[in-house]
Amino acid sequence: LDTHRRIITNHVIHFCGTMVRIGVIGAGAIGLSSAISVQKLVPGAKVTIIADQFGSDTTSSGAGGLFRPYLGHFTGMDEEMVK
Repeated sequence: LDTHRRIITNHVIHFCGTMVRIGVIGAGAIGLSSAISVQKLVPGAKVTIIADQFGSDTTSSGAGGLFRPYLGHFTGMDEEMVK
């Protein structure tokens, strides 16, 4: 993070006096967290998120950490084994 902060800070100083506009491609977990990080590192920058979808269709349940196995996923196991 320190390396990224140095790079971004150097670029912002170079564009001093100009509105810094940054585009982040993707509205999934990584895109949104990247946009938030950029806003923290470059106060006053205009950050735009570019995506073809927003909402629940932006990430898979696995990438979002929303996986919960249910008995139908497992054959030959009873409910206690799945817990």
